[in-house]
Amino acid sequence: MNRLATVVARDVGKIYSDGPTEVIAVRAASLVLRPGEMVAIVGPSGSGKSTFLACLAGLERTSRGSVTILGHDLATTGRRAQALLRRQHVGFIFQSYNLISSLTAQENVELPLRLAKDRATASERASAALDLVGLGQQAHRRPPELSGGQQQRVTIARALAVEPEVVFADEPTGALDTVAAAQVLRLLREIADAGSSVLLVTHDVTGAATADRVLVLRDGSIVDEIEQPTAERVFTALNGAGSAA
Repeated sequence: MNRLATVVARDVGKIYSDGPTEVIAVRAASLVLRPGEMVAIVGPSGSGKSTFLACLAGLERTSRGSVTILGHDLATTGRRAQALLRRQHVGFIFQSYNLISSLTAQENVELPLRLAKDRATASERASAALDLVGLGQQAHRRPPELSGGQQQRVTIARALAVEPEVVFADEPTGALDTVAAAQVLRLLREIADAGSSVLLVTHDVTGAATADRVLVLRDGSIVDEIEQPTAERVFTALNGAGSAA
């Protein structure tokens, strides 16, 4: 394990069975993610981006290869220990906000802290996280009273409240307009700049260009890696992979 790495994936593969047929979603993909680094994964629809992220986060079991998060090999770490690891050290942001509509923004952000039995500081940490994403004044509102961009910022606050060392973001701007998407990407960039690791799956070449590195997937394999990406370089790489995103 590289001590400077928060996530290390070696030759990860994921195969699904569809009756007698095997579907290879990811094949021998590797990645090293370091503190303070933001890495984006792009590729055509069906290329395996979200499945690869799910394997790295321990949400899907790999069919082959190894994944280590913060020194914990997921193959030898039990489900309960993995759940505790994710609850205490990992943040998740998805395209679907997964907010509870009957709870306020404050209560939604507090929920994972209370589930982790961190009730003493839950309110304070949730308030601080909402302030960080610019929603301190909206803490009393429920999700149906917020715009899509505001709801996504609540999910980011919920992830930040646990003070994660790693953040996994799967198409977090997919349902947002251009302005809201830019706000979310700026927040993800700030999370990385503050020292956490961020792994972002996106179809947005401009969003991918905010990362430190971009991995291009095609048919479950990493076919290109772009250092110091620009939107133009990502677009060109995607065209080379047979898709413009």
